[in-house]
Amino acid sequence: METEQWIHRRAARCLFDYYKSGGLKRCRLDEQTFEDVEVDAKVCCILNETHPEFNPDEDNIIATLNAGLLLVEGNKLDRRNWNEVWESEPHPLSDMHFCWLFHDLFDHHLRGDWDRMLQIGGLQIEVIQIQQREMYWAG
Repeated sequence: METEQWIHRRAARCLFDYYKSGGLKRCRLDEQTFEDVEVDAKVCCILNETHPEFNPDEDNIIATLNAGLLLVEGNKLDRRNWNEVWESEPHPLSDMHFCWLFHDLFDHHLRGDWDRMLQIGGLQIEVIQIQQREMYWAG
């Protein structure tokens, strides 16, 4: 959840600074020209340096999460618990609180592979502001 909150704060700051400096949101400048802005984010889960597969000359990425969905779909942070471990037998994670990023990693990327989850030694988080300009002309 700390990562999700950091992403939201950074994205908000990017847009605040962009608008403060005169940036435009989905603005039609003339018949052929539009400007817009968006913020995207991703989280790379990095292999623990002590793992035998760790290579100091490589990126060592276990999974890359599209955290931009947190920014587009604001309701992801509103939901308190994304734990969807529903099994007939008691499961060790049944009572655990899942933020959206943990849910995405565990359920969608690693498909419940707890051993792979435990190999994660860090996160690399990117928040990217994308300034867009569209220009059209008649054929």
